[in-house]
Amino acid sequence: MWIYKKIRRSISLKLVLVITALSLVSLSIFSGMAYVAAYQVLLSAKENEGKAIATTLAFAIESILSNHDVLEQETYDLLRRMIKNVAKERGVYNVTVLDRGGQQLMQSHPFEPALPVTDRRLITVLEQGRLLVDTEVSSRRMAFFIPLRGGSYYNYKLEKDISALLYFYLDLTDVFNTLKTTTLMRTFIVSVHVLIIALALFALLYRLVLRPTQVLVRQAERLGAGDLSARSGMSCADAEGDEIQRLAYTFDQMAHQIEQGYIKLKQTAEELRASEERLSRIVETIADGITILDRNGRHIFANAAAERILGLPRSTITRRTYNDPAWEVTTPEGNPLSEEDRVFVRVLRTGKPVFGMEQILRRPDGTQILLSRNAAPLCDATGAMVGVVVSLTDVTERRKLEEERLKTQKLESIGVLAGGIAHDFNNILTAILVNISLAKMYTDPEGELFRRLAEAEKASLRARSLTQQLLTFSRGGVPIKKLTSISELIKDSTHFALRGSNVRCEFSISDDLWPVEVDEGQMSQVLHNLILNAQQAMPEGGTIRIRAENKIVDAVEKPGSPLQTGPYVQVSIADEGVGIPEEHLPKIFDPYFTTKQTGSGLGLATTYSILKKHGGYIGVGSKVGVGTTFYIYLPVSQKRISAKAEPARVDSEIHPCARRGRVLVMDDEEGIREATGEMLRYMGYEVGYARDGAEAIDLYKKARELGQPFNVVIMDLTIPGGMGGKDAIKRLMELDPEIKAIVSSGYSSDPVLAMYEQYGFSEAMAKPYKVEDLKQVLEKLIG
Repeated sequence: MWIYKKIRRSISLKLVLVITALSLVSLSIFSGMAYVAAYQVLLSAKENEGKAIATTLAFAIESILSNHDVLEQETYDLLRRMIKNVAKERGVYNVTVLDRGGQQLMQSHPFEPALPVTDRRLITVLEQGRLLVDTEVSSRRMAFFIPLRGGSYYNYKLEKDISALLYFYLDLTDVFNTLKTTTLMRTFIVSVHVLIIALALFALLYRLVLRPTQVLVRQAERLGAGDLSARSGMSCADAEGDEIQRLAYTFDQMAHQIEQGYIKLKQTAEELRASEERLSRIVETIADGITILDRNGRHIFANAAAERILGLPRSTITRRTYNDPAWEVTTPEGNPLSEEDRVFVRVLRTGKPVFGMEQILRRPDGTQILLSRNAAPLCDATGAMVGVVVSLTDVTERRKLEEERLKTQKLESIGVLAGGIAHDFNNILTAILVNISLAKMYTDPEGELFRRLAEAEKASLRARSLTQQLLTFSRGGVPIKKLTSISELIKDSTHFALRGSNVRCEFSISDDLWPVEVDEGQMSQVLHNLILNAQQAMPEGGTIRIRAENKIVDAVEKPGSPLQTGPYVQVSIADEGVGIPEEHLPKIFDPYFTTKQTGSGLGLATTYSILKKHGGYIGVGSKVGVGTTFYIYLPVSQKRISAKAEPARVDSEIHPCARRGRVLVMDDEEGIREATGEMLRYMGYEVGYARDGAEAIDLYKKARELGQPFNVVIMDLTIPGGMGGKDAIKRLMELDPEIKAIVSSGYSSDPVLAMYEQYGFSEAMAKPYKVEDLKQVLEKLIG
């Protein structure tokens, strides 16, 4: 079997066998033909020899028989000796003479059996009367049968009648020996020639066919084993050679194409691998979750963001189907999902992408997030859908920011209104408050009129507080910040707000609170609003717990707010009141939203706006029947609080006095100019009036030229249709670099009031102001 397999796998052995077989067949045919030809030649020669012997014997015997009527013993002996001599010398044996009746007359070898009379050959010779030659190959002899004519032996007197028969055998052993020797010699010679031809043919075939074929086989095996550098080395340059060379050329071209294709494939595979790695890194690092579902709705892939967003490991995600009951998913309204609400079903049914489908997911840790899902069909190379790819975006923070932006837009819309009326409203309040103060000066403090004026003043001050709240919403308002110890502000504001109530307060304030920069008035308003809310939530009394501590807000700990990471002072105000229903929590900072029968709905909106302008944040947590906690975050200042100097005592009582200096009042409102001037004259100042900045500059210049300069200039910041205080102070400082000017404006949130010194003013007063405020500022500047 192994020989068969070896022959089957080797064309060389096959060619050797074919050439050998052809050589043997050719040799056999040639040897056979040579044998037959030699056999015929030798046999013909032997036959001719036998015929010659037969003719000679026949003639001799016929002569003897024709001369003797009776065959005498002497004649018989002579004839027998002659026959024996012929047989002995010429290779003839068993010479026998028969009469016509088949009777044996003589025989050279008496022990050889005589032929029977019925022998076919004897009968043929008697009938035809001519020589008959019969070759007995098996006996290696040739038999000759000759009719004998003439003579009178046994009274057969007729001339030419057959009187007897002669037959003898001619030994063919020498013929066959000669034939064998000749054949062997010729076969050997022919075999040598055939072998030489076969070897030459094999050598030629080996050189022209086998060896190139073996080279091609070896190189093909190398190529098949992955060695793409395999080449035959036999190809011609232009593919115009013989078949083997063209085959080698084709093989080399094929190997070159395979090598180039492999290089390109390797490059493509490397690029694909790099692309897959990039895609994998992108998929694993993007903030959006990516999941892939097969056509049966089972998750087969989830990236790291999907783990984070869904709050589950990948192994759990990939065991679930899209409609697994373990998913706690609802619509944004809180309703259970229908099949049409599922992105997988929509994509599977329509074959089209789905964008922005929002759902609420409750994660295993109990937290709820708002998900935005996008989905698209996943198709194979034929375009058949094999699955669905889904992107998950946690839009909880984005929705909160949108809500924050919506609140800001609402606040800005109010700010447009507030900014539009604040100036005129504060101017009116200024005139009212100044005139009330003047009226009180001329009234008996114990009288009914004084009491009525005091009530009117309180109402005006409450109106001023409401105006300040409205101005908080004014677009572009900047708090007048100062470095402050927030702990003192917390305690003062709390005690003031809870004065006379049945609610007590517990403080837990760290001794090492970081300093903050705030507008004390606005921050006091924030604390006042929150304390009042807590007090009103406990009509039967209770305890408010206020806690203040340092807090580092990092990326992980951000409380779902737009806060930047960094250090903050956190103030929490917790009550034991009725709590806020969950559906109301997102709206409590909206302007005009309130659940109270009385109230403007501006308290928390004002608080929100103030904290936002301070770079801080306010959050809330509440549970119905348990209570509410507000969290305030204020950014820490890098400045340090210096030791406070004891403030100089200022007499708040206003009495008529002698002349103390000259004051120039610039205001476009005649009522404010008149009321302020009357108050200043009552305090002992000489007063000048100007309607706008240009008139104020002219008066100030003339007063200096007359040697009666103004000690202080009170300037309204905004003059409709004229030069305001901001532009006028620049011109006045050119005239008098040492000028003392007070800026005043109904826009109490104007940045000039917050940074008045940078604009050249000495002091700032927000309208409406009281007489006491004006007196303190003037005494500070003039003394």
